[in-house]
Amino acid sequence: MSQFSQPPTAGAPPGETVPEPPGPASSKVRTAHAKEWNSPVGYAVKLALMALVNAFGVYLLWSAYTEGSWGIFTGSLILVVAANWVYFSRRTLPLKYIAPGLVFLIVFQLFTMVYTGYVAFTNYGTGHNATKAQAVDALLIQDERRAPESPSYPLTVLEADGELGFAIYDDGVARVGTAEEPLAEEPEATVTDERVTAVPGWEVVERARILSELQNEVVALRVPVSQEATDGSIRRTRTTVPPARSTPRCWTGIPMPTS
Repeated sequence: MSQFSQPPTAGAPPGETVPEPPGPASSKVRTAHAKEWNSPVGYAVKLALMALVNAFGVYLLWSAYTEGSWGIFTGSLILVVAANWVYFSRRTLPLKYIAPGLVFLIVFQLFTMVYTGYVAFTNYGTGHNATKAQAVDALLIQDERRAPESPSYPLTVLEADGELGFAIYDDGVARVGTAEEPLAEEPEATVTDERVTAVPGWEVVERARILSELQNEVVALRVPVSQEATDGSIRRTRTTVPPARSTPRCWTGIPMPTS
């Protein structure tokens, strides 16, 4: 009976064989670090924290976009994208520990120094936050005086959702405005004896309530005639009690620049 024998390997003693090296081990499939579910609790906590970071980042981005702060928008976008890349990548393990400190360093140290230098070498300040046109309008409104030839109109005081407004009847047209919105034509208004008596969406304030509750607010109310400050405004005459048999009167003030 013959027996199969393996030929001796070169360099091995006669009658002995050298075992073959083990074959290559089956390589383990590597998965993304963010998808490892070996610790569900830890992964869930990371997702919750990153959700908060992203929600705060989206809030900053939207606020910067609505305000037109493109520098803050760009910086916030870079930080949000970098945070997601650091904490959802397997290759950035060291950055996971130093990223929070780097963010605080950039925001509270580097940005502060750069912004301080920008303010120091520019004409930036609380007196320069508005545009030139806005500053001119504010000065004109502040120095507004009644023009000698300005007309007077029967004035109707309106209220809607806690906001006061004025209504006048001028050249056959009823006009309604507030402190924020200039006078605009209101075709649906009801006019009686050249005085506005009803406006859809508004409540006409009675004289008794004006005198008892809203006198200071009505006297202080200024309704612009148009978007241009130089066109003047509509205001109530500065009398404590309206004349008998008369509705409160108003006047158009023409801004008079001071010397």
